Amino acid sequence: MGLPQDFQAAADWFHRAAAQGDVHALYHLGTLQLGGLGVPRDPRAARKWYRHAARRGSGAASVQMGILFASGQHVRQNYALAARWYELAGNQGATAGLYNLAFLHLRGLGVRQDTPRALQLFEQATDRGSVEAAWALYRQYSEGEYVPVDLDEAFDWLVRAAELGSAAAACLLAQQLDREDGPALSPERVVELLQKCAGQGHADVQAMLGLLYFEGKHVAQNQSQAMRWFTRAAQAGNAFAQAWLGDILVEGRGVPADREAAAIWYERAAAQGHAGAIAALTSHRLASGGSGDDLVQVFQLWLKAATQGDANAQHMVGDFYLRGVGTEVSVPEARRWLTAAAHQGNVPAMGLLGGLLLQQSSAPADHAEAVDFFRRAAARGNVDAQYNLGVCLRRGFGVARDDVEAELLYSAAAAQGHRSAQLALGGLKAQRAKSDEEWSEVAHWYRLAADAGHPSAMVSLAELYESGQGVAGDRAAALTLYRQALNAGHSAAAAQVRRIETLLRSPEYAR
Repeated sequence: MGLPQDFQAAADWFHRAAAQGDVHALYHLGTLQLGGLGVPRDPRAARKWYRHAARRGSGAASVQMGILFASGQHVRQNYALAARWYELAGNQGATAGLYNLAFLHLRGLGVRQDTPRALQLFEQATDRGSVEAAWALYRQYSEGEYVPVDLDEAFDWLVRAAELGSAAAACLLAQQLDREDGPALSPERVVELLQKCAGQGHADVQAMLGLLYFEGKHVAQNQSQAMRWFTRAAQAGNAFAQAWLGDILVEGRGVPADREAAAIWYERAAAQGHAGAIAALTSHRLASGGSGDDLVQVFQLWLKAATQGDANAQHMVGDFYLRGVGTEVSVPEARRWLTAAAHQGNVPAMGLLGGLLLQQSSAPADHAEAVDFFRRAAARGNVDAQYNLGVCLRRGFGVARDDVEAELLYSAAAAQGHRSAQLALGGLKAQRAKSDEEWSEVAHWYRLAADAGHPSAMVSLAELYESGQGVAGDRAAALTLYRQALNAGHSAAAAQVRRIETLLRSPEYAR
């Protein structure tokens, strides 16, 4: 209405209306008095106003009295009195009274425990339009806390909650479209319910509609509708939609690519702790050689998400502390954040933490812990962890030496293209190779690692060409490999290059 908020003025006008018996004024005076808004805070006086309003038929006031006694707020907790007030509220037409009384009957607080009565009250509240009551019935039949699980009944109440405007129910129905078993609505009906909630301004539902239209899943793909709903949700502050808009704009998926606009949406989502948006910003700024200030900002975004408990963010913060990206290097902080992420099951963090414990500590207990983290990550298919666990077993770091298990782990990682594992596997097999076939297998693994750019593998394969083991002897091929290793940063290969070049120029070799 254009008026500034003024609780004191409101209290004055409510007093005038209350003097004439206005029930709404009586109720609002209780609320102002309870909160100390515009008048001195006085719980006793607040209860007096609520009672006056309740006696004049205010269901809202009766509900508030029930809440005070149920919670023990400013009065001695008394569930029996709370139940009486809730029952009165229900009789006065307040659905919240029925809803709250239902929970007292479920739990036997102040009244006899009576599940059928509780369900009846929930149904009455739902019939009066209570979204919360419909959702409570869905939860009861889906989780089976007080009644046997009945998924068909639960589904019916979920649909009812969505029909009454529950955004959470509508989104859950949309997610259930992908299920192959159990009851489900038609996609057309689900979209209808989603659009109803979206039109009421529910940003989560708007984002869900955007995703359905963008992917063309269960509905005809419609890029303009997708952008419409994503944009509305994003403008309302929905981080999921903001991140999606960033993805769409940076890749130009159905719209002209606009990296600047994408960065704006990523930044908004990242500011809310959206890990995907933070990752996108990180990749962009690292790839573009971002300034120190840019990297500090990225680090702070990851730190915010990590503090909120996001395991991926905790892994990234640990990695940044370890490498000094956007912050000072701090091994203790890196260890703290990686440990937090690992304990939440973040596999990359387990592998990184294992490496940190091996490299930064000489304590046997830390080495044993590193092996444990490597084992957990390796069991989940992490190729680096498979290789690193193999190294520990090969060298006896934190665990008894076991070449057999080490070879199995090297083989698993090597088969997935891990070049260090390929080199290690070749080296392990070379120690026991005797036949031409065995030496050929050694050369095979060295060659795979060398072709993947591993300088040490280039040197090892060059040595085989010199000795003629597993390959035909060829000093020229060996020289080429030594030169490649030198160019790739293997400084020790320089001596081998000079040696073979000298040998190839000698008169003895020419003859």
